[in-house]
Amino acid sequence: MLASGEYYRDAGNTNLGFLTRLYDDVLRHDPTPIEVATALPMISAGTDSGRIRLVEDVVLSPEARAIRVDQAFHALLKTYPSGADLALWVNRLSGPGSPGVSGNSMVEEIAASARYYTLVGGTASRFMTHLYEDLLNTPLTTPELIANRTLMASIQAGSAAARLTAAENVVSGAQFRADEVTSFFANYMHPTCKELVAQECTSSIGTPTFAQLSVALSSLASGTSEETIIAGVLSSDRYYQNHGSTQTGLIKGAYQDVIGRAPTDAELSAALSAYTNDQVGHLSFAQAMVGSLEYQDLLVSLDYQQLLLRGPLTSEVNSGQGILGGNVKSLQTPDDLLIEALAATPEFYADNGGTDSRYVVHTIYTLLMRAGDQTQETAFLRLPLPHDAAWQAATAQTIVDSTEYRTDFVNGVYAKFLTYSVCAVTAPSTGDAGGGLFKSLPGGWFGLGIFVGVLIMGGAAAAFIVLERRRFARTYPNEVPRQRPE
Repeated sequence: MLASGEYYRDAGNTNLGFLTRLYDDVLRHDPTPIEVATALPMISAGTDSGRIRLVEDVVLSPEARAIRVDQAFHALLKTYPSGADLALWVNRLSGPGSPGVSGNSMVEEIAASARYYTLVGGTASRFMTHLYEDLLNTPLTTPELIANRTLMASIQAGSAAARLTAAENVVSGAQFRADEVTSFFANYMHPTCKELVAQECTSSIGTPTFAQLSVALSSLASGTSEETIIAGVLSSDRYYQNHGSTQTGLIKGAYQDVIGRAPTDAELSAALSAYTNDQVGHLSFAQAMVGSLEYQDLLVSLDYQQLLLRGPLTSEVNSGQGILGGNVKSLQTPDDLLIEALAATPEFYADNGGTDSRYVVHTIYTLLMRAGDQTQETAFLRLPLPHDAAWQAATAQTIVDSTEYRTDFVNGVYAKFLTYSVCAVTAPSTGDAGGGLFKSLPGGWFGLGIFVGVLIMGGAAAAFIVLERRRFARTYPNEVPRQRPE
């Protein structure tokens, strides 16, 4: 349905409109500039296969799977999943190229769980009543009650298999399927309103020059922290220019980019007073931002979410802040130490297969966002250490110390902080102002310029497809859709 010609036409009949609408409908947010640049080449040829591939990548992505898990838990258990629940179901559901259970099978299992049974009252009659109300939004009728009499007797006797059969009967029934298909059409098959179409953006992806990359890699190799690299980019002339060439613009941009919110009036006033509007002042402000407790809290939380698929406990936040604050003496940077500490836990080992070989496969993929080759995997398995927490940390350390990992981090920093967007914000006129073909384009002639600019940018995307991946994608997970191996 999402890859159909009808959906493409409803989305504005342009590749950019289709891409933006797809992300809005499935992931509930617009694609980032990086996602635009990497996805457009997939659909620029105008073939159905490109759209189908992109739709599969988005619909089966970990982010989309997590949304479906959230929906199922909220609908049935009236709560959101814990980190362990989320990890379990995201890994069990089908991913791109990785067959797993269907979303409906997940609904059936949750509905058949002892947790749901207890929540709805702990009796067969209340279980069946709530099952129909929660899944079909309709009351259980007397004929249906009679038809399920034998099954309900088994449920009342405590049979989990009987609960599952009851849930399967409802989910596979004609009413549930009809409601499901109806909701698909209601949610997806409608034209995008012109006001939203007019707001599509084009972007210039930030990339380091060869000299900038070389300097950053040398600095990291000599013990410079990742935060120092980020502060250098935030204090650069280009970042300043991208935010209006004003100190206020730089401060607001840094708050949004680093900790995900706008500064309060008091914070803005304090920063304007404390730091000069020159290179020295910009650098001091940037260093304060990446050294703040709020940034450290965010980084610890994101590390836990990406590596352990859960949020950290309060004690774990404090411990992580201690590592990032330099409480642990090591030649490793604080960021690397935190990653290695999480990768060395029994929880990470168990989440990623519970065997040495699966640990290696998943650790390579998690940190480098690519599959490892046999030589690399064998080398990790043969590290001259007992296969315990120290071996797990050594495996992670080898990866985060690699040139590949650091290169992707630097590329990601530039892409994250120096990508600059220009958007059309004027809604197209509803009157007939002429213009033929260009009248139907989002934003008229300006919209055409935007679209052509994005296509040109997309043509160069292959040269930096690795941007915003691997380590930096792990740190800023909302920026790039990740695909974990099952």
